[in-house]
Amino acid sequence: MCETQDFEGSLSIVKIALISCFLAVNISALAQLKAGFDALEFKEMLLISAQINSNLEQKKEYPTPSLFQKMYSSDTVGFDNLWELWIGDNTAVISVRASTNKEISWLADFQSTMTLANGSVSLTKSQTFNYNLSSNPKALVHTGWLLSLAYLVDDIESKIKEQSAKGIKDFIISGHSQGGAIAMLLRAHLNNLQQQGEIATDLTFKVYCSGTPKVGNLYFAYEYEKITQGGWGFNVVNTKDWVPETPVSIQRLKDFNEINLFSSAERSIKQQPYLKRLLFNLLFKKLQKPTKKAEKKYSNILGKRVSNRIHKTLPLLEIPVNAHSFNYVRTGVSILLFPDKAYSKLFSDTNEDVFIHHAFESYLFLIEQYILLN
Repeated sequence: MCETQDFEGSLSIVKIALISCFLAVNISALAQLKAGFDALEFKEMLLISAQINSNLEQKKEYPTPSLFQKMYSSDTVGFDNLWELWIGDNTAVISVRASTNKEISWLADFQSTMTLANGSVSLTKSQTFNYNLSSNPKALVHTGWLLSLAYLVDDIESKIKEQSAKGIKDFIISGHSQGGAIAMLLRAHLNNLQQQGEIATDLTFKVYCSGTPKVGNLYFAYEYEKITQGGWGFNVVNTKDWVPETPVSIQRLKDFNEINLFSSAERSIKQQPYLKRLLFNLLFKKLQKPTKKAEKKYSNILGKRVSNRIHKTLPLLEIPVNAHSFNYVRTGVSILLFPDKAYSKLFSDTNEDVFIHHAFESYLFLIEQYILLN
């Protein structure tokens, strides 16, 4: 998704003034990574995201993160993907860039067919990404963001090992919008690497995302929430932001667990007399037809057609098999930011900018309010 947007000069002045009033933070409170949502900790992650997602002039408008310094910025790869490593007091931050204004970046968003959460994909003739993001065979994830992760993960894993060897054991994974979606998938991948002994098991990971869209189905969400339960993963959402409502969700009967009301209904229909069986089967098919038809159309547009566009830029990339499901759900623990009248005066619904409630300005304004009230 597009991240930073141009606002009127008056809005920028108000924004800078408001943020500057609360720039001082309690450094000792953030020195050691702890479970639970910490608004000041999240604000630092949001400021880092604003730096990584902005151009040089826009960066001047945002306060510089006060507790972390940028140590590394990756090459741009894949779907115009990039990540940065920031270091603070015994804590490292892995910040993933969100969508850019390039077509290939948006194609990662639009490649919203689902694929299995475990498997492998070839990026080039010599580069293959093996992944296991869930132990549940029914778990499905967003194809485009899985592929985005694939281009970044080797570099990230290398830097984690490097920092671990230097004594850093605490890591925060963060990202806004598409960056948050990739961050969630990254956390699931790192959990598997720890289970396989490929990275140290004494490393602690905490996830802060903001404005993040839906990344997978319910079975992936279950697994992710198990990994991050106890206060180790959050998605901060402006309730006026439309991006967390995406991608479009379509729930079909096949998306339910094996034992459910509908499966028992099918068995019951088979036991009915012939005429009743015909009638009930007809009604049952009518119930399933709309969602089945919708899934087929979405798969064609957001699968085949988008894949063809992707291959013009990434011809060697292997697109994972379409699982023919769009049963996307909200994943992780949500921290909800509720706009009030003061917010609405600055970020009006009448504004023509469709990303006004998704931009860093709006999230920074709301988290400052949250800090004041809590």
